[in-house]
Amino acid sequence: MTNQTSLSGQDGGGVEQGAALLELAARCEAGTGPDRELDCRIWWVLDGLSISFEDTVAIVADLHAWLAPYYTASLDAAMALVPEGHTIQMSDWDAEILRERGPWQAIVLPFRARGSLTDYTFTNRCDHAATAPLALCAAALRAITQATPTTEKANG
Repeated sequence: MTNQTSLSGQDGGGVEQGAALLELAARCEAGTGPDRELDCRIWWVLDGLSISFEDTVAIVADLHAWLAPYYTASLDAAMALVPEGHTIQMSDWDAEILRERGPWQAIVLPFRARGSLTDYTFTNRCDHAATAPLALCAAALRAITQATPTTEKANG
């Protein structure tokens, strides 16, 4: 499923779903806590709505009324983003110098991944995020963009 409307809502931008998800992953890493607009943008891109985000907001202005899960506030909701057949690794950093950039990290890998783990760990990960849900969202969004090639590598 490819969304041909740009993430910023400007039609004609032609931003593919994968690029939009990577942009959203970066926003998750930069976030400081739960962000309802970010939840709705993630849902909007994944749902492949054909109208711009801004037009969608114009129709339903109250973002809390949207059906979008609270991905950035809830680990349970963020888990729903993890592609089927994948596993997660999450932890918080022990070293204070690493915690300053964000205490949480997450990696999303295909279950029983074969081959070099570097194929997965450097693309489907979030090294620093303010909260566990934000870290998992960022890593899961990156994994979604790699799900088809990663699954083929894992099976092959």
